[in-house]
Amino acid sequence: MIATRLWLLLLFSGYLISACHIIECGPDKDAFLKKYDHLIEEVSDIDAESAAGDWAAYDERFTTYIESCYDIHAANMSAGEKRQFWVHSLTYYSLRYEEEMINILMDEDNTTSSKIRRQVEAVAAESGLALEAFLEKNAKELEKILLDFGSDLGLWLEGLKDIIQDQ
Repeated sequence: MIATRLWLLLLFSGYLISACHIIECGPDKDAFLKKYDHLIEEVSDIDAESAAGDWAAYDERFTTYIESCYDIHAANMSAGEKRQFWVHSLTYYSLRYEEEMINILMDEDNTTSSKIRRQVEAVAAESGLALEAFLEKNAKELEKILLDFGSDLGLWLEGLKDIIQDQ
């Protein structure tokens, strides 16, 4: 009787953990990408300085998407979807950290930043593009990201290039 209850408790716990994970990451690739795009749209609509205290909730979702959900759904994503996902990650960083974006991205102790750098490089390699071609292909989106906070595009792209090459 006790063993049966323990077994049922374990089964129910596993179900709850699985259900929470599905809610958080989405049940499939399309739902995941839609949730991620929605997060990027949300943060695009806020002012970084006035929302300083609000970033914690966004950061938590962003970190979960980067460090957990992406790994679950990446195998089902096309090269274009992966590329777009990581460009959106750079968008998030630019909105979140503004002028400090490059410093945060270069922080070796920041696991999220390290993963972003590695994955941008991997996506570029997977799609058969040299880093320069990757940056060129995504230049419009990257330029928009960088112009949002008034930085010089050439300086930021060089910084991004250095970060990725260091990996």
